[in-house]
Amino acid sequence: MEGTVPPDVAYRQIRHELSSYSQELAKRPGMVVVTKMDLPEAQEGLRLMQEIVDGPVYAISAVTGAGLPKLVGAILRRLQSER
Repeated sequence: MEGTVPPDVAYRQIRHELSSYSQELAKRPGMVVVTKMDLPEAQEGLRLMQEIVDGPVYAISAVTGAGLPKLVGAILRRLQSER
């Protein structure tokens, strides 16, 4: 997509901004979700994110519903473990 920031660059920018705002907040666990997996170009973004993120990267498509049950399950497990 012309004029868009590559997902790995955007991720690093967001992490930098978050740590600049609050080191404590930046240390909290997060979840990385790559969306629009129904588009062919999303595969490259997923690959990039899997290379740089230490942990799972969830791939979803809101259009097809692909990956949503896995993501919802991961969110529920995370919430239950933090109780």
